[in-house]
Amino acid sequence: MALLSRCHQAMQPRGKVLLVERVILTGSTPQVLVLESDVQMLVWAGGKERTDAEYRALLNASGFELTRLM
Repeated sequence: MALLSRCHQAMQPRGKVLLVERVILTGSTPQVLVLESDVQMLVWAGGKERTDAEYRALLNASGFELTRLM
């Protein structure tokens, strides 16, 4: 969150940030591939896959607004 907050502070008004991440849609059941990827991310980088709701909360806490998922 600290990195996103710093980006938000440094951006011009109406600036945008593009995140390229896999998103698990809220309410869906993660597939085995996603669960395996989650474990790999945890081992390699201390991270995890996030749901759209988790991304929305993370971005909102950093000053951003999630406007679109593709």
